[in-house]
Amino acid sequence: MENTNEMTIVFDSRPVNEGMARIAAASFCTQLNPTLEEVADLKTAVSEAVTNCIIHGYEGEVHKIRMDLKLKGREIFVDITDQGVGISDVKKAMDVKVIDIHEVSVLADYFVIASGSNQNQVQAMVDNVEEI
Repeated sequence: MENTNEMTIVFDSRPVNEGMARIAAASFCTQLNPTLEEVADLKTAVSEAVTNCIIHGYEGEVHKIRMDLKLKGREIFVDITDQGVGISDVKKAMDVKVIDIHEVSVLADYFVIASGSNQNQVQAMVDNVEEI
């Protein structure tokens, strides 16, 4: 039987909640017995994603941000979403960027950045991420 666990947190898009999201993700990943460097990498990634939602998603208004965490075997999946204004140049936003971080991170080999125009499109991208 495969080891799985899931957690979802929904919180206001306030700067003070960025730290809470970062600590919650770090606490959740301790089930994998990660190194301190792996925990630091995860906290940095969560911090960046949540900060982007707060700063760019709502233009100063307070709305909700959702953080879904899932453990599957020895892997952790983190999905941070908002329903913000998005990026005005949708064509550019939908370009997928893959950043090779294997030399600077023990948590992951690649960091994938992609934007969609609606929740269904974003979920489809999440569901179809392929291992490189």
